Amino acid sequence: MMLFANTTNLLAAQNSKALEVKEYKLENGLTVWLNEDHSQPKVFGAVVVKAGAKDCPDTGIAHYFEHMMFKGTDKIGTIDYEAEKILLDSISAKYDELAVTEDEEVRTRIQQEINELSIQSSDYVIPNEFNRLISKYGGSGLNAATSYDATIYFNTFSPQYMTQWAEINSERLLNPVFRLFQSELETVYEEKNMYGDFIGGPVMDRLLARYFAPHPYAYPIIGSTKNLKNPRLTEMRKFFEEYYVASNMALVLSGDFDTEAVLPILERTFSRIRPGEAPRKDIVTLPPFKGKEKMKVKFPVPLVKVMGLGFRGVPANHEDQAALAIAVNMLNNANGTGFLDKLMVDRKIMACMAMNESMNEAGILAVAVVPKLMLQTYSGAEKLVWREINRIKEGDFTDEVFNSLKQEQRRQYASSLENIDSRARIMMSLYSQGKSWEDYLQEVTKIDALTKEDIMQVARKYFSENYLCVTKKTGKYPKDNLMKPDFTPVVPKNSEASSEYAKQLEQMPTQTVEPRFIDFEKDVQITKLNPLATLYTTTNPVTDIFSLNLIYQVGTLEQPQLSYLANYLQFLGTDSLSFQDFRTRLQVLGSTMSFEANDKQFVIRITGFDNHFKETVLLAGDFITHVKADDKQIRQVVND
Repeated sequence: MMLFANTTNLLAAQNSKALEVKEYKLENGLTVWLNEDHSQPKVFGAVVVKAGAKDCPDTGIAHYFEHMMFKGTDKIGTIDYEAEKILLDSISAKYDELAVTEDEEVRTRIQQEINELSIQSSDYVIPNEFNRLISKYGGSGLNAATSYDATIYFNTFSPQYMTQWAEINSERLLNPVFRLFQSELETVYEEKNMYGDFIGGPVMDRLLARYFAPHPYAYPIIGSTKNLKNPRLTEMRKFFEEYYVASNMALVLSGDFDTEAVLPILERTFSRIRPGEAPRKDIVTLPPFKGKEKMKVKFPVPLVKVMGLGFRGVPANHEDQAALAIAVNMLNNANGTGFLDKLMVDRKIMACMAMNESMNEAGILAVAVVPKLMLQTYSGAEKLVWREINRIKEGDFTDEVFNSLKQEQRRQYASSLENIDSRARIMMSLYSQGKSWEDYLQEVTKIDALTKEDIMQVARKYFSENYLCVTKKTGKYPKDNLMKPDFTPVVPKNSEASSEYAKQLEQMPTQTVEPRFIDFEKDVQITKLNPLATLYTTTNPVTDIFSLNLIYQVGTLEQPQLSYLANYLQFLGTDSLSFQDFRTRLQVLGSTMSFEANDKQFVIRITGFDNHFKETVLLAGDFITHVKADDKQIRQVVND
């Protein structure tokens, strides 16, 4: 068995430079967030644009455009842009014509013309050159994502290629070219069809449409079938020109670089992006539900009942956000000690989960309920859920439980700061929500200041008698799949070519960075506990959170029943502590204990605060040596 542990001390965490984020504004108004962290020889780089699906509701343009941002520019991805542009302009005009044409025969003819023009234009295309350049200059994990509120583009890269990364990613934003659109259109069609084939996809579309109407969040991010069949490249270009302006964007870097050395590089490259202000739209206010509004949705699963209770939540930046998060954690939490968790553990209900998510302009607050098979009614299950919600409203919880949940919130905040990747993702999210880094660091202070009365108040306010009650009826919605046009495939001929721009990049100097490797003699302390167990220890230089992993070198390939064991152990206590008592003690310490089985290993993961390391390890050790079987829970696990 191997044991991996990392720890630090609170003073070191508070003074850690890795938690510093410096904000700058370039001459064109673009925001830059720099987080210098030399713990690993890598940099996470991202561009965040405050433009998402809500800014082009139901059209899918934001998502379409995200895909096209990988196709290159007037310099990247082409051997002769001037000749290519003539054909691309013709293709764009044909898509505009297609969008206003309903006659199927005429549409087929236009699509065929688009196909022929696409094949001709591909003679000038260097496919995937942007991706190849990112890889060539030390990049990995290249990706992007579109949400309702923002679009992000990101990847990890090697520090010595900072100049090249900044050059390529700023060039990408100057004049993107919508080449090979036919191929990308087919990709988006496939995404839409895959979502439609997913058993819960059509259900979620209808739920969100009802829940968020008349807000733009009511429309799917990917867009409607009608609009996807009629894309307009001119509208996509307009979207780019309106929203992809410097004041509406941020550059996020976290990792192994020198801030003073990087700033001139960023100013030279990213200040080329067009200045300007993005359109500002009035926020659509969601109307309150009126009493218990009922809705039925079709779900193609017989016998099993499913119910959802939807309440109005809070948007990001709302003053009640921290208190509402604690209230929801009283229903479900990481240690399984919430009031709804207990309903499941006690087998009073099959499944029950509270959800709380905040977008920029609205929030989702809901409880999903699966009543017990056959005998339990919807009304019976709902009464049980309301009884537990009302306990929060009435303050029927101890100070110990309340403080432990505040502790859990603090641990989650601290854990998300521990490494470059997770820290950068927080930075991206914060910028897209209009928050500052300091706002995030102050969240812990807000949590500490919360009182029991605050939790009772938000529970009464948001878990009100005005809500959407959704129940399932067996059935399914007709598929709304998009048929791909019968196009001749577009096969570019210059897959091995390089643009003039790529050749110019090769002339740019590269920084010299010495390779850094883990030195097990210095970086890791190795302790032989006994012939079968070795402890590997390293420090956590950023936060006061420890993690201890107990790794057994046997997995489900050798012992398939370990997958059941991992689930079963989540519901057990010891011979001296009930499940509830054991999990509550963990929670009070701000610690967690979870189990995982994979092909080759069985892992016990323990996390917590450094100042409770000893108590946590003793408690976990007692569980491992004195865990008590429970026949009721094993039946539940096996039945699941």
